Amino acid sequence: MKSHKIKSNHNPPICREAVSAAIFRAVDTLNDTLAKTQQVKKSGDTVLIDSKGSLDSMALVNLIVFVEDELAQAFGRQLDLTGGDPFQEQDLKTLGSMTEALCRKLAA
Repeated sequence: MKSHKIKSNHNPPICREAVSAAIFRAVDTLNDTLAKTQQVKKSGDTVLIDSKGSLDSMALVNLIVFVEDELAQAFGRQLDLTGGDPFQEQDLKTLGSMTEALCRKLAA
């Protein structure tokens, strides 16, 4: 399987698989705080926000903070995803769109 790599200006290449793995670790952390019936499925097509989304606003904020922590550990870079460089609404539609948005942010 071919790995999709993104070149960052001053950091080693970042692959989508590594970003996705960091997001899934953040989902595991989030799921530890949620009731069984509210847990998030680890899949790129899992809907986060829209009429079918299952995350309330607090769970979404927690997920974003957990993702920031996982990315800092995995890539040695701290992103401010709730303030200085926030997500756009379309970036949070699914875990897959979140992965793509984070790959763009990390490559910048």
